[in-house]
Amino acid sequence: MTELFESIKDPQTPIIVEKIVNDIDNQIVEIVRRFCDAFSTVSGRREVQQRLRSTLYIKYKIKDKEVFEKAYSYIEQYY
Repeated sequence: MTELFESIKDPQTPIIVEKIVNDIDNQIVEIVRRFCDAFSTVSGRREVQQRLRSTLYIKYKIKDKEVFEKAYSYIEQYY
């Protein structure tokens, strides 16, 4: 996931990559611990998507749909 956020970083948008990745990781781990298999349930997937959107769109102002989709795919595959 670090590579994804390093790839969108540029001088006009200073992004603290490690902080973003840690914030996402903490949010997703919390959800995965609550749900037995978070990605096999509609409510689990929905909550992961909502937390990811909230972290990216609201907290870090990253509103690129492609970044969201790549981050979600990564999360779905590795968490």
